[in-house]
Amino acid sequence: MPLTQYATGREPCDMSPSRTFHRRWGGKVPEGRARDLKHSPVPSTIGPMKSLARGLVLSFLLTLGLVQAQEQERFTVGGLTFEVPEHWTSIKPSSTMRKAQLQVPGKRQNGEVVFFHFGPGNAGGTEANIERWYGQFQEPKSQINPRSEKAELADGTRVTLVQAEGTYLSGLPGRGARNPQPDFALYGAILEHSKGHVFVRFTAPKATVIGYARNFRDMILSARGETVTN
Repeated sequence: MPLTQYATGREPCDMSPSRTFHRRWGGKVPEGRARDLKHSPVPSTIGPMKSLARGLVLSFLLTLGLVQAQEQERFTVGGLTFEVPEHWTSIKPSSTMRKAQLQVPGKRQNGEVVFFHFGPGNAGGTEANIERWYGQFQEPKSQINPRSEKAELADGTRVTLVQAEGTYLSGLPGRGARNPQPDFALYGAILEHSKGHVFVRFTAPKATVIGYARNFRDMILSARGETVTN
């Protein structure tokens, strides 16, 4: 029991809460004070526990969403597996010739990325198909800023990347009217895989192709497949 010794030399004075209570109210709580005590809020752990549980659930959902976002959609064409870039959408191919098709968001018009594979015959080879792509522009080759580069996948697959820009003629050559698309661009890739060439063509308004050129290139060069044997 705590004691307080005054400097006057008097006896120690009992200042404990219970002693003070008895001295002040004689062991009884006044009616008004009792009412105050009755209606005073009682500390509770329910609120904090609910907040904690809510926080844990939210953290779990955020983690789950992050994991799902990191699991990119994959698809395989001609023995090569590709990952769909972020913000791009895999859609049903518009023709049986297309083995896969992606939609690319654009401000003026959405772009499209199409994948072709015709088997071991290679559909005429790399150079012939590059010239065919250049020929899908209304302007002559000298005016569409044609350019290409060579690369190689980790598994040994040789890759040729092709770019051009101008008035793109959509539709199949020699099969009906062609629809001119001015200020368009093409970014293409030909992957010389052991199971046959895979042809990938990205067409859209020029600004869209420029904005997503890095995504297209990364998708192509990160493709995985079987090791090429000579």
